[in-house]
Amino acid sequence: MYATQNIIIPLKPESGYDSGLSNTIQRLVEDAREYFELNILAVTPTALNGRIDQDTRDRGLLEQLNSLEIADDIVPSYARITEEEWDAIDAGEYDGGLPEIRFRGSIDAAHDAGLPVRDFDGSCDQLENYAELARIVEHGGIDR
Repeated sequence: MYATQNIIIPLKPESGYDSGLSNTIQRLVEDAREYFELNILAVTPTALNGRIDQDTRDRGLLEQLNSLEIADDIVPSYARITEEEWDAIDAGEYDGGLPEIRFRGSIDAAHDAGLPVRDFDGSCDQLENYAELARIVEHGGIDR
């Protein structure tokens, strides 16, 4: 964080997620900014494994992130859900991919094996999302 002056904030849909972002910004980012410049490159939901067409923590986290005024600037495209997409999800008509970084056993297994996920399981559906995170780091933020 100090060396790069950049941060990607991961948020899990755990108890208290609704205050997690504001607490992280207040306790971590604002405190750090007293000593050095710190840019938030992205805020990404992670480790989701629940439905988003029902009232779940996963959906609540996604709704919170996507309702932020600065969502276009900090929410990666794989987690960005428009009002029209929410309407389609609620109507059972959404045909897009599942948003966010979702839990996959192959990610944990790759870590345990000391291998990149791409080498461990080249078919993992989360690889494109990780590639987007890499592009965000390379570009110094989200470039839409």
